[in-house]
Amino acid sequence: MSLVTCITVAYGPTPTLPRLVESLERHAGDVSPDIVVVSQPDPEGCREDVGQLADRVRHIRLNENLGFGPANNLAVTECDSEFVAFVNPDLVVTEGWLSPLLRALEDPAVAIAAPPLLDGEGRLAEAGQAIFSDGGTEAMGGSHWPDGYDSVMFARDVDYASAACWVMRRDAPRPTSRTATWP
Repeated sequence: MSLVTCITVAYGPTPTLPRLVESLERHAGDVSPDIVVVSQPDPEGCREDVGQLADRVRHIRLNENLGFGPANNLAVTECDSEFVAFVNPDLVVTEGWLSPLLRALEDPAVAIAAPPLLDGEGRLAEAGQAIFSDGGTEAMGGSHWPDGYDSVMFARDVDYASAACWVMRRDAPRPTSRTATWP
């Protein structure tokens, strides 16, 4: 049993997938993660060919598009690791990405750990988001952020973090259904 299973969902042809898999393998540190690829067909029936990755990933081939969330949930039922990392197929992880997220999850109050996200030029795109009382959000980071990368590079609670990369306990309880009323 691996400590971490990295799950990605591909929709139709996904040319970024080999780059993601290579980065997950190269930058996992002391952890040797299992990697699960869920491939879903696009409306034309095209899907990612994972043949070149077959010896490196576990492939779940769906005959229909279940959607992002249900496809991830299906993959979780197929793994037995303590932690799951949900990663978008166009993501490239860098050295040291996983260990701080696993350390954050040592605190039982932490449900999800997410890294800062950088854009293609290496600039901070997001390090969590704030949610306002009107339901609006604002990313910590991005071109509007005045203080740059170093100002957000510390562990902290955030209201929301992009689902491009989340790490969580596999056995985390599912949220219960609630009804919310808005003023």
